[in-house]
Amino acid sequence: MSTSYKPRYSVAGLEDLLNAIIHFVFYYRLILVTVAMLMVGIAAASVWKNSSREERTKNISLVVGIGSLCTGIFYSILNYENNHLKYKEDCQKATDTLCYHSVNEWHQPNMVEHLKITKQLYDDYKHLIDDNRGREIFEILEGNEAGRSALVSILNYFEGIAIGIKRDLLDDGYMKLSLGNVARSYVVHYGFYIQYRRAFHRCPDMWINFTNMVAIWNREALA
Repeated sequence: MSTSYKPRYSVAGLEDLLNAIIHFVFYYRLILVTVAMLMVGIAAASVWKNSSREERTKNISLVVGIGSLCTGIFYSILNYENNHLKYKEDCQKATDTLCYHSVNEWHQPNMVEHLKITKQLYDDYKHLIDDNRGREIFEILEGNEAGRSALVSILNYFEGIAIGIKRDLLDDGYMKLSLGNVARSYVVHYGFYIQYRRAFHRCPDMWINFTNMVAIWNREALA
């Protein structure tokens, strides 16, 4: 989502106007319904005045019935549309809340510790990382449980974010704004390691949602 739930009309700029009108009309619905019923009453009085004695009852019943039916239909449509808007807004708020908590996890102590470890790993083996020497980094991490665990945990975190976006549980724009740069940096610095692990474990889908997400973000940045 994203999954943003606000736009419902395809014509650019029209959805905000229509939704504003719906909110305005719904807010003053009792006044409008009262006005509508007064208009029905005025129409009924006019029909009474201009109808013959034999036709008055039938004509008034017709006017009142049609007026009440139209007012009821209008009120029902308005109420449904307002509830629909409120539901979408509530869904968006729930998505934003989940996004907030997901981003907040990035700043939790355990994740900060993982970041420290991977930063030290990058500083120690920058020459290998810059040369995209996947086998050497893989072998080093196989012997460094803390380093491997920290890097894998971060990659798993981003994979979870990507799956959340893919399943419309998280808002793509929100997550890109919050974590876009750091996500791209991990693909730049460790993309070769991801590729090597995929080949080594014969698992081409390993962290695939994460790398696909970053690839989409990169294309959008260039568009």
